[in-house]
Amino acid sequence: MLSRFAICLGFLMVFWGLLCRDAAAETDIISMQYVSGDWTAKEVAELSASAFTDLHQGQSQGFIDGPIWVKIVLGERRGADTQFLAIRPIHLDSVEIYSRDSLYRPLYRGGDTMRSPISYLRNGYTVHLPDDVFGNSLFVRLESRNIMQPVFAVLPLSEILRLEQVQSISFTIAFAATLFYLLWAASTVLMYPSLLLGSYIVRLVCYLAVLLIHSGTLRVLTSSDSIAPQDFAHNFSALLYITLAQLFDYMLLRQLRGTWGPRLFLLATVMFGLAKFVVFAGGDVSLALQLNNLFALITLCLGFAASFAARSQISGVFGLSRLSIGIYFILQAVPLAALMLANILESAHFRAIMEVGFLNYSIFPGAYVTYLLFRRQRWIVREQRILSDQQKILRAEAKAEIAKRTEIGNLLQMLTHEVKTPLATLQMAQTVGALDEHLVGKAVKTITHVLQQCDRVDEIESGQLKIEVRPTDLPKALRTASDDTQIGIQVVSANTPLVMADPNLLQIVLNNLLNNAAKYRKAGTPIVATYETQSDCVTLYLSNRCRPPTLPDPKRMFIKYYRHSNTEAQPGTGLGLYIVAQLCHRMGVNVHAELDGDMLSIVLRFPIKE
Repeated sequence: MLSRFAICLGFLMVFWGLLCRDAAAETDIISMQYVSGDWTAKEVAELSASAFTDLHQGQSQGFIDGPIWVKIVLGERRGADTQFLAIRPIHLDSVEIYSRDSLYRPLYRGGDTMRSPISYLRNGYTVHLPDDVFGNSLFVRLESRNIMQPVFAVLPLSEILRLEQVQSISFTIAFAATLFYLLWAASTVLMYPSLLLGSYIVRLVCYLAVLLIHSGTLRVLTSSDSIAPQDFAHNFSALLYITLAQLFDYMLLRQLRGTWGPRLFLLATVMFGLAKFVVFAGGDVSLALQLNNLFALITLCLGFAASFAARSQISGVFGLSRLSIGIYFILQAVPLAALMLANILESAHFRAIMEVGFLNYSIFPGAYVTYLLFRRQRWIVREQRILSDQQKILRAEAKAEIAKRTEIGNLLQMLTHEVKTPLATLQMAQTVGALDEHLVGKAVKTITHVLQQCDRVDEIESGQLKIEVRPTDLPKALRTASDDTQIGIQVVSANTPLVMADPNLLQIVLNNLLNNAAKYRKAGTPIVATYETQSDCVTLYLSNRCRPPTLPDPKRMFIKYYRHSNTEAQPGTGLGLYIVAQLCHRMGVNVHAELDGDMLSIVLRFPIKE
């Protein structure tokens, strides 16, 4: 991954170097000289040659008090194309251009402190040169708190437009890339808030403002109106951006497990930031900007050292490695060091190096850190998804375990209640000497019934129940159940066709229903069985009147262990109707309960044999 990134970085650096080089190799400028002082154009024209100092492209004028005058000697005109004098950078308080033949009326007057004519270069000034200035001298008055390396070139309009086109493409790429990083970081911080992403957003927003100011785009957006604070904005934004970038770098270092490294980096950032802003507020802009560049390089080197001094390879929320963070600091330090070296050497290619370095600084470190954070974000999302799935599984298992424990608790409670009653009866009978065979048989029958119910539930829920559905005589099965339980019933319309059911399971169902009806019916009232025959089914209604305090809830009657609160004194397991519902479901018989006043009806709908 790193090798591919390095190859792409080298290729794009070369590409940008070709794009951002000065437009013309040949120039109509024979020589350039300068002199400092608040002179008039006439006074400068009368100065002797010894008063001037040679000026070459890339030579820094730095920060000086008062204006400087640049004397440009032009050669003879070459070609028939219209020629323009191009001056960069754009952030100058005042620019005035005079010809030797017109020392009282300037050919051009513009700058940040006044309304400037429209320029073909967004980051510079372009002045049309009349034919009579060739072979003669131009006098250019520059005044600003930050002249730095002024660049002069005489170019045809086609070359100026090509240069502006290249610069527009470069600015668009840098602005679009930074905006893309910003939109990604903003959308990500909404889902995963973190101080690291927050500081990254602040840095990117500030860098977009720096791009607008330093590229001259802000001047274009405000037309040709005077923008007095442009030079101040240029300098202040450079100071502010480096400080915000250092704060983000500190947040990045905190991702590593180290103590002294991040703390030392933060201490240096705070001290350097206070120092340069105090100097800037005191009016020494030159020293403030020099400190800004120097401190930026020092903190980058310090961050590189701190990243490799961390105790672990990978740590933090985003899991960034020491190597990846170290490479990030190198990507920033190299172009900044090259720019400072070019400034010291006063290289003629300073402007091209600055543009390449500036764009590299916006594209590659941002792309690299966005890639790192995006990759870790994907890893975090994947891990969160895995944890979420595991959490769902654990919740399901916990829910199942709770249900199991509840089931066991209900079973034990039911067994305790149902077995304790006959045992207590036997114990009391033995105490008073009334223990007989009938009493023992009744207790054994009760306990056996409870255990049989539990066994049936276990067979049903474990899937061991064998079902054999075949044609069955429903009225006969009901009579058999009545005989087995010794519970009398009134039958209405007993002539029905054969129904489809399992005879053995049907007997269990009917026995449970009759026992339940006999246990809770109103005294002296019958249990009524009614048949209804339709084309595809036979419906059996088993009805009885209930005692008012024990009216059941038809929607809950078939729930496991359900018993009415007023029937706790009555013996019962709460499993009878649950078994009925489960067996009916497995036989394909529809069962439900209906309550009309105190009349409870259990409705069973059987399919008819085809």
